[in-house]
Amino acid sequence: MFLRLAALLILGNLIGSPLLAAEVSVTLESGRTVAGAVSVKTDDAQLWINSGSGGIKVVRPIDWDRIVSATVDGEAISVDQLRQQQFALEEPEIRIKSEIIARPVQQASYEEETYVPRLASLQVYATLENWDYDIIADGLRLTIDARDQYGRTFDLQGQYDAELYAFKRYDFYTVPSQRGVVSTRIGRWGGTIDSQAGANPIRLTYQGQNPELDDSFAPEGLLKVRIVVPGQGVFERKVDWVRIRTWSPYRDYSQLNQSPNLPYHRR
Repeated sequence: MFLRLAALLILGNLIGSPLLAAEVSVTLESGRTVAGAVSVKTDDAQLWINSGSGGIKVVRPIDWDRIVSATVDGEAISVDQLRQQQFALEEPEIRIKSEIIARPVQQASYEEETYVPRLASLQVYATLENWDYDIIADGLRLTIDARDQYGRTFDLQGQYDAELYAFKRYDFYTVPSQRGVVSTRIGRWGGTIDSQAGANPIRLTYQGQNPELDDSFAPEGLLKVRIVVPGQGVFERKVDWVRIRTWSPYRDYSQLNQSPNLPYHRR
């Protein structure tokens, strides 16, 4: 009975008696600890804490609902008791010249405070492009779309390797086992990816074999892309049925039917 009475008296003194220049330390949901004196700016919405030394004072606002534990002069106290506590809030008559008020525009969530970007999604796209003065397509435009775990654009840095395959028609007697059609690698490219706002498009210029100039290739092909991102992993993607030469029904009909009486002029 005596111990219960003593505990009640100590708690009553802690709650009811004013504290002069009390050192308050609060722990937030993110695990961060903020210590200092309670400022007169404190209200029902936020707890303001003064901290700093050497002529610089930092006034930091903290939402009450972000506080998980608190201590006053080293003594543990609940958040509700801290809100009811009567502190001697005094502002100096001469304000310190260097005063920093940490007033965030928007309180960050726990996930944002501990945010570490991680590559969670990676997609590649390829389109036929012409980037010079003539009418013949020059290659493929490779676009890499990298996203983090929150769907934001990921700053992609690493290496890429791309290979383009397409079916090529030969005389039947040369490859009878494959009925005169063989999957052939048209080109291979590689390089460095360095982007601060999502990967910039990459030009895959046709090399020795150009499907735009060789009708023995099928009009569509398969692009295989391998991307190495240090610290994130190795990613492989395929873009199937990508157009590798300018779409022309007239020329394609002539090719499929092997009709020399239907000439096609590119120029």
